[in-house]
Amino acid sequence: MEASQGCCVLLGGGWIDEDILMLALQGAWLGYDVRLLLDLSCQRCEGDEGLVIKRLVLHGVIPTTLRQTALEWSVQIGDRGLRQLVRQFSG
Repeated sequence: MEASQGCCVLLGGGWIDEDILMLALQGAWLGYDVRLLLDLSCQRCEGDEGLVIKRLVLHGVIPTTLRQTALEWSVQIGDRGLRQLVRQFSG
């Protein structure tokens, strides 16, 4: 990673207590707006997820879900049709 220019980084799809933890911390230290997609990540060691999330929040990483991110994005761009579509497909 290089120094941030005000970018948002969405992370998910790996071991939250290993790969994602290190990448998220590095991104936060470099000034990125890091979002952790919890529903796309899993834990390798039972019970570590809660501790990892608390540690990441202390460094400014925002835990969220894919559904919540898509809804926020649809509101931000002001597209009601897209917002309804996201709600429909995400339950």
